[in-house]
Amino acid sequence: MKAPAKLAKKPATKLHIESSYLSCIYDPKLFKKVVVKTVAAIKRIMTARGVDAIAFRGSSGAALAFIVGHKLGLSLLHVRKDNSHSGLIVEGNVAAERIVIIDDFVASGNTINMIVSSLKKNMRPESDLRIVGMVLYNASSPNDDLRRTCRSLPSTAIIEKFQVN
Repeated sequence: MKAPAKLAKKPATKLHIESSYLSCIYDPKLFKKVVVKTVAAIKRIMTARGVDAIAFRGSSGAALAFIVGHKLGLSLLHVRKDNSHSGLIVEGNVAAERIVIIDDFVASGNTINMIVSSLKKNMRPESDLRIVGMVLYNASSPNDDLRRTCRSLPSTAIIEKFQVN
């Protein structure tokens, strides 16, 4: 059997990333760090509370949810801002019960509050929905501020947050 041909190394591409807050997603080296830290954070939440699914909204959550869900064997819940072409606000494993939310950071709390509200309204009636944690990968706010801002987040939810440089 013939050995596979080696791929030629391509010259390094110079990066010039334009983003107001998602440069850690667009930079491949930083993205790798974000994935590793997010996986570790969710593993800690899984150990403490158990996790069935990852909920997210928008590109900042989606950027990590798919790869982290795959790495951890977790299903996903995509919470849309409005009806998608499918007519659904929540797409994914609507029977999941122990949910962790992934997002970049919290400014006003509106995104997290909307995710929680949409999940409560759109999950299967028989599911015992519990938001067990939240992972923020570009956050610097103290946890007390996050709990005041994200008023719909249960007091028992574990908050994991970090930044990469």
